[in-house]
Formats: sequence, structure tokens, C-alpha cells
Amino acid sequence: MRSFPECVACTVEQGLRAARIATDDESAHEEVALEIVRRLKHFDFALPPAVNSMIGYEAVTAVTGNHDPFRDIKHQHNEAALALEKDLNRIVETASDKLHCALRLSCAGNVIDMGTQKNLDIRKVVDEVLERHFAVDDYAEFLESLSSADEVLFVGDNAGEIVFDKPLVRDLSNRARVFYAVKSGPILNDATVQDAERTGMTALATVVTTGTSTIGAPPGLVSDEFRELVERVGLIIAKGQGNFETLDVLPQDIFFMLKAKCPVVAVEMGVQFGELGLICNRKRLRQRCAE
Repeated sequence: MRSFPECVACTVEQGLRAARIATDDESAHEEVALEIVRRLKHFDFALPPAVNSMIGYEAVTAVTGNHDPFRDIKHQHNEAALALEKDLNRIVETASDKLHCALRLSCAGNVIDMGTQKNLDIRKVVDEVLERHFAVDDYAEFLESLSSADEVLFVGDNAGEIVFDKPLVRDLSNRARVFYAVKSGPILNDATVQDAERTGMTALATVVTTGTSTIGAPPGLVSDEFRELVERVGLIIAKGQGNFETLDVLPQDIFFMLKAKCPVVAVEMGVQFGELGLICNRKRLRQRCAE
């Protein structure tokens, strides 16, 4: 996915939000703002928004020296999600279609996006999401791909959200070998190996890293090992906007699962702003070619 003019303002906004988390020093916030503006000369509309947004986060690190401003927040979100785990498991266990329920529950974690919302009633949001339907629901295609897949790659998103992925990973691991990908180092509230260990994901899947601390998993920036895994496995599940923005050009059987949190991404997903999608990328690319 390429960037659009709206993405420039979003890059500045995201950087400033991270700056306010990194430090309470208002003069540093001003310096970050100016540093982002200086770096915007490198903004490339041919690149995904997720890649361009690194301009803001790199400016925060350069000014404040804080490489992981979301560290404490991630810890809090892991603990809050773990406290709900028994309820989440019960929801799936009592569902008529456990796999589809696990997919929707995993997407609920993306809807919540614990890194951007405060004073959130997580259980209330979960119940609301489970009452909704995917605006694009390529579940039939998902089942078809899963039936012939010996290996599944699950590209995770945020800390805390990992707990919402566990019922789905547990189901998938009974059908195939599951790899769960996290970031190699801190960026935003994205999950790392430490988060996977704390939430128990390492007991359910083979945890790997993308080989980069960049938002999403840009094919040109990930490690050779991760790129080979992407090319090898029979089925890929990718959570969140960052992964959608960076992996949507690949022809493999990728199923994106996310909420459209900005109008630009909503258009690319083929849904309305705020809607949820379980999107088969191969099908999506065919439809684009037919238009």
C-alpha cells in the first residue's frame, strides 16, 4: 500500500503522541515537532504509511534518547489482558463455530488497541465486537487454505493483544505447525519476544521475529529468515493496519484481520471506516485486477 497526503499529517500526529509518552518535558515535544518537520523531506509516497510513520518515531528517539517509551504501557496491557484470559477461553469453548469465534475474538484485540485508549472497559468492547460481523468475511477461503497448510505463520500486532490471539493459535496448532512473529525490538506498543514469553505464547507456537523493529513487516526490511518463512508457509494470518499496509502486495495466501482505523486504509480494505475485515489478499488482488 502506498502513502497518501493524509498520511503526512498522521506521521506528525503519531510522533507527537509518542513524544508525550516518552517525556513530560514540553520543550522536548516542541523539539520533536521541529525534528519531524525536518525529516519529512524523506517522506516517500511510494512507501507504505507504516514505513513513513517511522519518521516520527525516530525523531522521538533522537530527541529524547528513549528507545522504548511504551515499555511500561505494554507491561500493563499484558497484565490486563491476562486477567481476562479465562473469560476469553470460555467464550470460544462455548461457541458453535469455535474457529470462527476465535478469529473474531482475535480481531477484538485489534479493535481494542490497548495502546491508544484509556479507561477502557475491555470486556464490554469484547462483547460488542462479538456481536458484530466482518464487513469482509473470507472465512470460506480461510478454511480452504487451512485445510492444505502444514505450516501457518501468524504475524502478531500489539502487546496485550497477544492474549486475544491465543485461542486462535491454540486451535490452529491442532491442525498445523504455527509460527508466531513478533518484532525484533521495541516500536510503539508492538509485541516483542519478551511479551510473547510473558503472555504464554511461547508454549503454543514457535515464536520468531520479523528481523526488524519497523512498524508492520516491510518485505525489503525484514530478515532473510523471516522472508523465507513467508515464502514457505501455506497460510499467513497478519493482524493490524501496519501489517496490512506493508504485506498487501504479496501474492501468498495472506489473511488480514483488522479494524479500519483510518479512512485511507478503509478504502484499501474495501470497507467503511471503523469496520472489521477478514480479508484474503489473493482474492483482493484478483478483484483489483478485474476492475
